[in-house]
Amino acid sequence: MNRQVITHDSFEALLSWLGPTRDEGARKYESIRTSLIRIFIKKGCTDPEDLTDITINRVAEKVPIPNYVGDPAYYFVGVARHVFREWLRRKEISNEPSPVEPAFEVELDPARECLRKCLGQLPHDQRDLVLDYYVHEKRAKIELHRQLALEVGVSTNALRIRAHRLRSSLEKCVMECLAQ
Repeated sequence: MNRQVITHDSFEALLSWLGPTRDEGARKYESIRTSLIRIFIKKGCTDPEDLTDITINRVAEKVPIPNYVGDPAYYFVGVARHVFREWLRRKEISNEPSPVEPAFEVELDPARECLRKCLGQLPHDQRDLVLDYYVHEKRAKIELHRQLALEVGVSTNALRIRAHRLRSSLEKCVMECLAQ
């Protein structure tokens, strides 16, 4: 992926876009950065910090964003989805073994491995939906659900039902996998 370097001016513009004062913008920046790292970790990325930096750099390159209304965090999440898809394509294309082999064998939780297997069986859009749906807490969670519902083109209640059905099918798949 392209590694763009963020300049001082573009970083300052980003902070001013995120908050009315530099301090508030910096706090929002840290909050968004932490959320993006969590999102990439939940999606199974091997280097979530790098993908987060790429996402932030792409947004900073576009600031100020014309005609964007709403919480900037959602704009970052949308860009992160594109970065994640690019990472998946790059991962699929790369057939070479990873250059660094672990020096020790890590015992993985069987339930976690079953969940990864079951998530891998879902189409990309359904996997993204169920992973994104359970990312935030409290008010941020409610706002993200509204944004996801708008993107999918359904009501928040219909989105809730879809997420519940996906989660139920994942739970069933994981239980069957663990029973084997």
